[in-house]
Amino acid sequence: MTAAILRSTGAALSPHYVGPDDALRLLPGSDTRVVHGAIGLRGRYWSTDPETGKVAPDQTTSHLAARAVDDAIRRWGGDRRQVDCLVVTTCTPETELPQTSARVQHILGLHDLRLLDLRSGCAGVVQALNLARLMIEAGEHRTVVVAGADCFSPVNLPRVLPPASRSVEDLMDTLMLSDLGAAAVVSAGEPDQPRRLTWGLAGSPLPDVDPGLITEPLMPVSRIPGTAAGRRREAFVRVVNNHELIRRYLPEVIQHAFHHIHRVHGLGWLDFEAVVGPQANPGLIRTVHREVAERNDDAGNDHGDRKPWFIGDRFGNCPGCAILHAYHELDQAGRVHPGDRVLLLGAESPKWLYATAMLQA
Repeated sequence: MTAAILRSTGAALSPHYVGPDDALRLLPGSDTRVVHGAIGLRGRYWSTDPETGKVAPDQTTSHLAARAVDDAIRRWGGDRRQVDCLVVTTCTPETELPQTSARVQHILGLHDLRLLDLRSGCAGVVQALNLARLMIEAGEHRTVVVAGADCFSPVNLPRVLPPASRSVEDLMDTLMLSDLGAAAVVSAGEPDQPRRLTWGLAGSPLPDVDPGLITEPLMPVSRIPGTAAGRRREAFVRVVNNHELIRRYLPEVIQHAFHHIHRVHGLGWLDFEAVVGPQANPGLIRTVHREVAERNDDAGNDHGDRKPWFIGDRFGNCPGCAILHAYHELDQAGRVHPGDRVLLLGAESPKWLYATAMLQA
């Protein structure tokens, strides 16, 4: 059977890095250090200029995804005309229609190809990798590009700049969420080649629990000249987190994922050389299993261990691409070795959904 090989990954960062000192200066009157400690991060990337509150036209969700795709294709070194399918994941699209994948195709000038969008959070990009694997194994496509991106700062930042209207929840969302993009090129290969995507599992174990994250139709919509949409007033996508529900239930979702992996494949935490897990808070995955806590304590703060591989402290959390971006950083750091089993685990609160994929390096 044809194998799905992960040929390359790419990433795109928004231009404005905001570290702890920047946050203290930008948000006077708020103890941002408490928020940093609660969610385990030091910095994040914003497309919004924190000094002016403006967003450049080329820093939207689709532009971040397009730059990540361009980076992944460049690292791959193949002909972009070989790409015959593009899958994009995001929870902050600029418009309902045209979909984000169509916008990315237009920005990059890609040829005729299948376009698919997945509206999801941290599990979406892992589901997209599994979808690419299934299409390649079925012979539907030869080269699939998966991309994820989100752009939160145009909505979150204005919510906390007036001190009188600032809440702890809004402050946490603003400092936790980042504007980033990541992409991967997956193409057909031989079953014995390295970097094979070998299987994937997904589930939604808590159907009766209220969602921990809801989006309201509130994100800047690019004006489209000559159309009715171009004459509409601007709208936004506002993300509303219920942090109490997330702290309570997301570890349970992650635990369900590990039970599913063990039941179907007979694999446990110790069978993976690297685990890329939820990026918003390392404590979420640390609570799941005793071995996780032990290994994380041994690792210190220098990412000396790859279980869990956590980059949210440096980059913030971008649900649309978090897991793929973290794997990209793991790979670029030279931490993926031949023969490694790498587990990609996305878990999200909007649908209490998890998605996993295994990469045989």
